[in-house]
Amino acid sequence: MARSDPRLGLRPFAHVLAFIGMTGLMGLALLTVAEVLSRWWFNAPIRTENIIDVVVPIVVACSLPSGLLHGQDVAIAFLGKWLGRAADDVLEIFAMLTTLVFYVLLTWQVFVYAGELAASHRVTEILKIPMAPWWYATATLLGLCAIVQAVVLAARIRAWGTGRFRHLEVDTVTGDMAARDPAGPRS
Repeated sequence: MARSDPRLGLRPFAHVLAFIGMTGLMGLALLTVAEVLSRWWFNAPIRTENIIDVVVPIVVACSLPSGLLHGQDVAIAFLGKWLGRAADDVLEIFAMLTTLVFYVLLTWQVFVYAGELAASHRVTEILKIPMAPWWYATATLLGLCAIVQAVVLAARIRAWGTGRFRHLEVDTVTGDMAARDPAGPRS
């Protein structure tokens, strides 16, 4: 994997988003614990469901770019291995293209949904939190997922047939970036 691989430039961005997502998830977990304890000790719920309604989509969307960047998606490789290397390359590129189209369409539909929420001035039921800004943020994050997937797809197409394409992998001890072949060693 060459140092000029554009995926390497996305690594810090994806890690920051993953950190934000994990922090949000931990915050939601602590909020849930606080609500349970509040109900148990004081018989007074905190009413976290409105916060969960607006934060969970963002937490989920924050975790997706890192998975896309590192090739942590679902893959069925047996057909490509059975049909040979050329077919495996085509199937992998097709799957990556399908993932890109999915994120583009999902982004578009979430923006449409956020627009409908904004037009109707929707708020959460109890805390009256405006919902549209949270869904616009989610749509933006999903759009960033599409950009990450486009970069990964471009790197894959550039390496088509060369056997040089590798998914990025992070060493959990050192934090160093390494590469792994998505289909394992090829003969």
